Parts: sequence; structure tokens; C-alpha cells
Amino acid sequence: MTLAARVTGDGSRLPRALTVRVRRVESAPTRVMTGESELPRLGDEAWRSGSAAGWWYDAEDRSLVARGLTLGALPLAVAYDPALVEPRPAVRVTVEVTVPAGTARDRPVYIATSANGWAHAPLAWDPATGRARGEIVVPRGEWFFYKFTRGGWDTVERYADCSEANNRYGFGAAHPTRSDTVWAWRDRCP
Repeated sequence: MTLAARVTGDGSRLPRALTVRVRRVESAPTRVMTGESELPRLGDEAWRSGSAAGWWYDAEDRSLVARGLTLGALPLAVAYDPALVEPRPAVRVTVEVTVPAGTARDRPVYIATSANGWAHAPLAWDPATGRARGEIVVPRGEWFFYKFTRGGWDTVERYADCSEANNRYGFGAAHPTRSDTVWAWRDRCP
């Protein structure tokens, strides 16, 4: 697969180093080229440090990320097996939620999603942040709906004025973490 960029004007307002994310790359590339040069593959630590130019494969997101590119280095050529492993793959989405003061920390907060038939799945308390956190599995590249509860619909989240909260929604992608706030619980509203 080859990617190319077309630039109009003198390019003076473009960043000096580009980062390019290519989705949907089903398997780790075997080679990434810019023009006649091969880009180095970066390990997780080198990628997270943010300083080295090269490419990294994000298996969870099924994407290739190349950084440190210039417009002169394009087109970008990526060698990988394009066969679809799974036409509608699932993706793990990390969620974290801030809950109202007084919410018991000795029992989990739950998340119910359209992707799991609205079953209540427990989240774990993160002692470092005081937030409930966990992962849900949803279809990649599709919209899903969700709500937070304390274990049942009688304890579902509400808006701060205690009115019924609309379903939350998200798109099935591995990144970034979804951060939400619950303002009130149904059973604690007048």
C-alpha cells in the first residue's frame, strides 16, 4: 500500500515533522519506506518516549503510526498482509468515571452498554485517582451507547438536577480513554 500527500502553496505553514496514522492495518507491517529510505521500527519504549523518528504498530487500534516524516519523504509505502482477519473485530475501550461524593467505594460502579445487551459490568476503583475504571468490548468502528449504574437500573446515573440522563455514546476505537462524570444517582434523587 502506498500513501501520498499533495500540498498546494509553498508549504511554509506546515509542521516540520509529520506524524501519520494509517488505519486499518490488519497485521504488523514487515517494512515501511519513505521514498528510497526504510524507516526503523520502534519498540514500545522508544515510541512512548516520543523522540525517535520511525514507525510503530498499534495492534489494539490496528494502525501504523509513522513519525518524524517530512513532506519530501512522502509517499509512504507500507508492506503488510492486507487480508482481513475479522470483518467486524471487537476493540477494548478503556473507560473511567468520576462519581458523586458519598458513592460507596467498597462496591463497584457498573457500566451497561448496547454492545453487551445492556448487562451491568463492574468497574474497579483506581486508588490513585479515586475514579472507577475498566474496559468494555465493543465493535470496532461502530457507535455504541452506555450508562453508568451502581448495579441496577434503580441506581442509574442522573443529571445534576436529578432529571433522566440521556444514553452516553461512543465510537468503537482503542484510543483515547473515555473519561466521564456522573452527577447523581436515581435512588438518591427526590
